[in-house]
Amino acid sequence: MKVGFVDNSLGAQINFRGDVINYLYSKGFEIVMISPKDTELVPNNKIKYYNIKGERKTKNIIKDIFYLKKLYQIYKKEKFDLIFHYTIKPNIYGTIAAKLNKQRSIAIVPGMGYTFIKENYLSKIVKMMYKFSLKYSEEVWFLNKEDKQYFVDNRLIDFEKTKLLPGEGINLKKFKLKKIKDKREKIVFLMVARVLWDKGFKEYVESAEKILKKYKNIEFHLLGMIDSDNPSGVTKEIIDFYHTQKIIKYLGETNDVVKIIEECDCLVLPSFYKEGLPRTLMEGAAMEKPLITTDNVGCREAVDDGVNGYLCEIKNSEDLAEKMEKMILLSHEERVEMGKKGRKKMEIEFCNEIIFNIYNEKVEKYKKI
Repeated sequence: MKVGFVDNSLGAQINFRGDVINYLYSKGFEIVMISPKDTELVPNNKIKYYNIKGERKTKNIIKDIFYLKKLYQIYKKEKFDLIFHYTIKPNIYGTIAAKLNKQRSIAIVPGMGYTFIKENYLSKIVKMMYKFSLKYSEEVWFLNKEDKQYFVDNRLIDFEKTKLLPGEGINLKKFKLKKIKDKREKIVFLMVARVLWDKGFKEYVESAEKILKKYKNIEFHLLGMIDSDNPSGVTKEIIDFYHTQKIIKYLGETNDVVKIIEECDCLVLPSFYKEGLPRTLMEGAAMEKPLITTDNVGCREAVDDGVNGYLCEIKNSEDLAEKMEKMILLSHEERVEMGKKGRKKMEIEFCNEIIFNIYNEKVEKYKKI
């Protein structure tokens, strides 16, 4: 049986879906990956990979038609039994290409992104295209119940076709704590995200300023890609300003996030982005770090408020600072215990094995059809 995985980014395929892809490959399924090569990361050399150019943010209909044509040609050549599509353009154009080739596909919505933050002309076009294309998908999977309900309420998809996926899995063998920080060390807050205003950059630095006026021996670290092409991207000049003022310590990017998470005391994500279920929150919780995040779509799924972290109000740096202060005032032992409860939550609700079983069951189902 041949299964396709289509995404708008090779980096996303490897980082977010790599474990599932390798698992299905190990089960004997023939896997083909399709995405633009936007990273130096190397996919599994034993798995066939198509580097298909596709621009995530382009509004050029000619380029989109070319993208659809290229997918159609690949699908016709590969003769897939089942195709998994991720993110807006693969979900729309990939589903249409699969239908034209009479091939089955499943659309996964890993988050609604900046397109749906504001109701405007672009969001109306995207919704119209979703409504047209998704009727040709066998199923549509969501990472949180709010996104699922939004699509149903806006009549973009029939409820019967929807499925709730508990995140995209977390590798508990990779993301595990090797050592507990000494309680005499400084307290470090860490934000891991693309550096976007929508991810809560403004709220993070404003909260840091408030805390640093009141407490010593506290640091605020920021790890993530500067996404200057994104409409919500924070410029390097602004990041450098807060870095030189020692309000935050910008760490750049890394391929080894485990070591950086290990050195923090609390992972923070003040996002008001239309999240699916942020991987960084799951990684932090898996490594026994308490979390602070917004009471926002997707984010709240990772936190039981007051148990493994705190929820704060969206776009409210005052409330975020209050939750940071609560974390500071906990004893070292209380923060450690909070982190252990987060790890337990990941084991029960979001571990890779749960996701593997869902994918395997679905592929086996369509194998028999």
